[in-house]
Amino acid sequence: MNKDDGTLQGLEELWRARFRQELDARNIDRKKLSDDCDLSLAYASRVQSGTINPSVSNLLKLCHKAGIEPSLLFMSEEEAAQAREIFNKVKSLTQEEGELVARLLESFRSK
Repeated sequence: MNKDDGTLQGLEELWRARFRQELDARNIDRKKLSDDCDLSLAYASRVQSGTINPSVSNLLKLCHKAGIEPSLLFMSEEEAAQAREIFNKVKSLTQEEGELVARLLESFRSK
């Protein structure tokens, strides 16, 4: 195994563990999630256990239906906790507040 194989394996273990953690935190029923994504429960279980790797499309579909920001799956625990806090704050903004934040962020990007 070369160095990149170990890094890839570590990332696969990280996103699977984080995915299970996020599903548990949201009390998401695995059967309902697989049905909502038009995937078999067996397929979804094999993805979570690491038996198979999902396509990017299926992983994004699972995340979307579960309300999980895909980038959370690849962050350290500390980064994920900070990101969750920010996501929760953003979700609570009114539309007007959200538009203001978007304009502010855009003004920083253009500098």
